[in-house]
Amino acid sequence: NLSVAQAHTSHAHTAQRTAAHSMEGPLRLPYKLDALHWDPQHHFNSQNRYGYAGRSRKLGDAALQCETCMQWFLARDVTCLAPELKFVSFQRNYRFCCRVCTGKEELFEVLTNTWSSIALTAIYNLLLVDGNASLGEPKRWVAIDTIEAWVKEHWGSLTHGRNLPQLLVNKALPKCLHHAHSNGELMLSQDKTEVSLRSTAPAKLKLKPLMNGTVAAGAAMQQKRERELVGNAKRKRGGGSGGRGGKKGSDSAVTAAPAQEIKLPDKYRLVSAPRVEQQHASQDACVVQLSRSARAPQIVLRDDMRSAVGHKGYRMIRATHGVIGGSWYFEVRVGAPLNGEDAHLRLGWCTEMGELQAPVGYDKNSYSYRDINGSKFHESIGSDYGEAYGPGDVIGCQLQMGEPAAAVRQRQRVLIKGVEYIVEEEVQRTVSKGSAITFYKNGVSQGVAFADVWAEVYYPAVSLYKGALVTFNFGPDFAFAPPGLDARPCCELAIAEESAPTAADARQASSSEDAMFADASSAAHSLVASAGLAAPAAVECGVQSVGIGASEEHTHVDALMADVD
Repeated sequence: NLSVAQAHTSHAHTAQRTAAHSMEGPLRLPYKLDALHWDPQHHFNSQNRYGYAGRSRKLGDAALQCETCMQWFLARDVTCLAPELKFVSFQRNYRFCCRVCTGKEELFEVLTNTWSSIALTAIYNLLLVDGNASLGEPKRWVAIDTIEAWVKEHWGSLTHGRNLPQLLVNKALPKCLHHAHSNGELMLSQDKTEVSLRSTAPAKLKLKPLMNGTVAAGAAMQQKRERELVGNAKRKRGGGSGGRGGKKGSDSAVTAAPAQEIKLPDKYRLVSAPRVEQQHASQDACVVQLSRSARAPQIVLRDDMRSAVGHKGYRMIRATHGVIGGSWYFEVRVGAPLNGEDAHLRLGWCTEMGELQAPVGYDKNSYSYRDINGSKFHESIGSDYGEAYGPGDVIGCQLQMGEPAAAVRQRQRVLIKGVEYIVEEEVQRTVSKGSAITFYKNGVSQGVAFADVWAEVYYPAVSLYKGALVTFNFGPDFAFAPPGLDARPCCELAIAEESAPTAADARQASSSEDAMFADASSAAHSLVASAGLAAPAAVECGVQSVGIGASEEHTHVDALMADVD
């Protein structure tokens, strides 16, 4: 909502301020973050210490929450906030990562805001009393016209993704406030011209950024949706009476059937799709990097695209390119954990289906070497293996594929009522005879960790616990290249000739892909019919290429299903 000229000026101004401050400011907090005692909502701590300097904070102070360490930083201390953004107190439509967690400059991104979030931000600001220390007593009324005027006056980053005609002509705020009243969030006056909060207690307010709230609840929401699918599948599908008070012929609240109830052709199976971030810019297919999309959202990927920082429980990130055959090697340097946390990690290899919200070695899709006691993990079963490792150590990871090489499956991503599944070509898992995974600590082999692994496409991967910090080195120059190592550096995965299909393979793949499109189209229609959904709006389809050494590239096939909106 800034003009192009303003945006460029803001960006340049912010970059200068950030660069200057990143050289001066501390990279460690002057207090122990783990020692702070937070309220259940993680809004305030009893020590009243926040930001880079441990300053005190009032309820009405403009502040941002870091999505990695979850600490709050006063807006006046955040160098990446240019004045043109007009960042206000209680604003929530952003992503922010502090300098302590990134290791250098702050990261900040404005997100599209919702009208309900905009309305609450306005109401909170209009109710501030006691020198911005509280919102006063509940049931203080605020005129809707006053809320609209406040939003118009503070038009800027708060209203990103919205436009003035929505506010002034379409009356988006009154509609939103009436809806919030019906949901029990607000109270609406009898003449519908004023609103008030049901509670002004800080614990009852919505203060966390939209992205952090979504990330924190992501796994729980996914489980809740899947439970709803199971329950709703038992309901009567189609229109008709919705029970007591229901209107005849109205749309019923039917959602997709659970995976086990959806019938597909014998050639395919339906599996839950690993949750990935789809909103990031594409990456250079000619460079092997850590993946923006194939990472748990709790993990921060630094600008070099080779370093990652963890947060809280074990979460995973993998590389952009995978191995199908041959012998390959990469290194990982273990850094000092942020804020002196008791951080840990697991390094290794995973398939495309590896669960990002779990450690490497969690299931049959990954193999890992853990820092604690040097143990190894596969399918959550740990056993003694090599030496323990920690900050300052360089761990080498080698994968030698055997015969047969990896089986490349055709996969179809299908979105059903907000839940993503994968229609996967059924290929029986086979063991790659002669394959082996070996790990090295500072150039010293720890022996073969896993032999005869599954014949799958494997990606370099790491899972991080708390503030663990790692930096990947895909080659060609390694810190501790093992003597006589017969393996290619993973940086060559992007250009490997032996990983490129031959012309005959290409013709066969093309034929197979055409057949896949046709079968997947039929499978998708069968899926829609068995789920009781109205095609085509309930299903969005796309084909994901998981070819040999290919970068993560999603190709949406418009013709896969007619009239997909």
